[in-house]
Amino acid sequence: MPELTEQVLINVPVARVFARLAEPERAPEWTPNLLRAERASQVEAGPGLETILLARVGGHEVRGRGRCLAWDPPRQMVLESSLEICITSKTTFDLDEQAHGTLVVARVEYSLPPKGLGRLVGGLLGQTLARRDLRQALRNLKSQLEAEGLASGGVS
Repeated sequence: MPELTEQVLINVPVARVFARLAEPERAPEWTPNLLRAERASQVEAGPGLETILLARVGGHEVRGRGRCLAWDPPRQMVLESSLEICITSKTTFDLDEQAHGTLVVARVEYSLPPKGLGRLVGGLLGQTLARRDLRQALRNLKSQLEAEGLASGGVS
């Protein structure tokens, strides 16, 4: 299973970063190609929280499901997703409080199907696109949280 790791320093406190990651409905605001995420379980937070997803893959809208596998506020969260075209991923967010904010390390393990749309976006192209999207997601998360901190009169 291919694995990608990227990191970003976000100039807001670790609890604020964790809180944003814990809001599945807001994930499309910062995650490229994720069009919608809706809660699908009674669980408010942590393991057992499930979501219904709508994503864009290769120019097509595809449905899927997500769930939280592990939850250690405000240090770690592990999320799993499975799209109807047999693309699966497990994303581990490790958060480390730093002097000037939070270091976020995101590790994504994913699998693509051997045929169909998954094959089309697979191979080196798939790895390149997945890395680009992960980097963009972290940049978007950083920009969003830091802008909110400035709008509220500083880092909170």
